[in-house]
Amino acid sequence: MIGEIIMESKLAKIHSFETFGTVDGPGIRFVIFMQGCSLKCKYCQNRDTWMLDAGKQYSVDELLAKIGRYKNYFIPSGGGVTVSGGEPLLQMDFLIELFTRLKRQNINTAIDTSGSFPLTDKLKTLINLTDLFLLDIKCINDEICKDLTGVSNKLELDFAKYLSTIGKDMWIRQVLVPGYTDKEEDLLNLKKFLSSLKTVKKLEILPYHDMGKYKWENLGCKYELEGVRLATQQDVARAKDILGSIGDCPQLSYFSNIIVTGPSFSNDTFISAPNIPFSTFISFFLHSSQKYSYNLFAISGFAAFTNDGLFPSLQSAYNVNCDIIKSSPPTSFKPKFIFPFSSSNILNLHSFFTK
Repeated sequence: MIGEIIMESKLAKIHSFETFGTVDGPGIRFVIFMQGCSLKCKYCQNRDTWMLDAGKQYSVDELLAKIGRYKNYFIPSGGGVTVSGGEPLLQMDFLIELFTRLKRQNINTAIDTSGSFPLTDKLKTLINLTDLFLLDIKCINDEICKDLTGVSNKLELDFAKYLSTIGKDMWIRQVLVPGYTDKEEDLLNLKKFLSSLKTVKKLEILPYHDMGKYKWENLGCKYELEGVRLATQQDVARAKDILGSIGDCPQLSYFSNIIVTGPSFSNDTFISAPNIPFSTFISFFLHSSQKYSYNLFAISGFAAFTNDGLFPSLQSAYNVNCDIIKSSPPTSFKPKFIFPFSSSNILNLHSFFTK
């Protein structure tokens, strides 16, 4: 049954954690992936989160201790804690206690959810403790939604309307599955629906991929979208053109390579950073920028960033000098160090810059 809470205790079943999330809310996020899901999305990339009796059990105190070890990373970046899944709202009592205690520490909270739950008083209590909802609208076409997920979209659309009515910020996400969620009529209806909402801060069109297929196979399950082609960047661009500027926020800027120079280093430093959001890259500088002076040169992959005030605010708040070079580094530049950059080795990178 959709919206049925699976446990009432102040213990939760948790699938996994991501300690340096950069896509599930603003800033750096400590992301908690809850175990259990009431939907059966055919494109699910985390099929192993569905089972209600799997995962590891944690108390609120244990989670707070784990989160606390990373506060010095996510708080300066404007980040916080995001709870995802699975479907986090299945463990609502636990989240109410967790978020109550996080708010006492002024930690930003976010929930990534389908929103397919009745708007009970308990859910409204949790909503009031949550700063941001990442709302997954599976498909505006109810028949396709039922086919893709096994449930109607009525509850999730009502959820979005309620968030808008009370002034609660949301990011809207939709997975673009060719042949399912990419129909022009449905995208236009989605645009119409989103236009009626007042608090959509961002709209993300996520291209369908099958990188989680092996999880279905490992569980002995048939992969439901076998033979469906992967969504391309052209598919995403077309969908964005149809949707227009609804919920439009500046897109993340990606850089292929970044050069760091400055008096804190004996040698100039070159970082190979393919497809890394600039917001991810810059965040670890915020921890040490008061002690060190950096010059950043972003090389290739240039996107419009200079008009949003990011660089002046960084220069003012953190004494970081940011310069953009569209094509290539200075001709005299000879990198002395190459560091493969990814969020998985961010702690090592931060250690390198602050040693």
